[in-house]
Amino acid sequence: MSAIATFNVLHRSDLDDLVRADDADALMTAIRKHGRRVHDDYGWSGYCMLYLLEYLDERGAYLGAPELDADTESLSELLSYAVLITAEQKSFLPDLDPANHALEEIAAYFDDMGYGFEDEELTAAIDESMAVLSDSIAGLDEDEVLLIVIG
Repeated sequence: MSAIATFNVLHRSDLDDLVRADDADALMTAIRKHGRRVHDDYGWSGYCMLYLLEYLDERGAYLGAPELDADTESLSELLSYAVLITAEQKSFLPDLDPANHALEEIAAYFDDMGYGFEDEELTAAIDESMAVLSDSIAGLDEDEVLLIVIG
């Protein structure tokens, strides 16, 4: 089973159109209409991004915007997994530096999820995934959100 992670930047004012979508096709149409795709070159499985987000969350770096949790839940009901991230989450940028994490700890977490890597591959996956998150969040304006969809 595989999954793909996609990254779209949207204006906050466009979230209502996404939340109003009544099925996955309508939601994807709204995302294409309002979103600006970023990091199309992300080459790792969506599961790599999902488990990294969960790992960070368990260590206190919840990247989802708490004020948008209801919208995130609504979007996730139509998609496999979605998270909305705002410029306020820039405070977590230091947590997105791979040097601030023990590779062995991340490897153990991924192994627990049933998604193991060889050490060299894990280092590349974590470095690239954290760079995508860091770049995307750092580039957000106050009126923008990053929508990550994994499915």
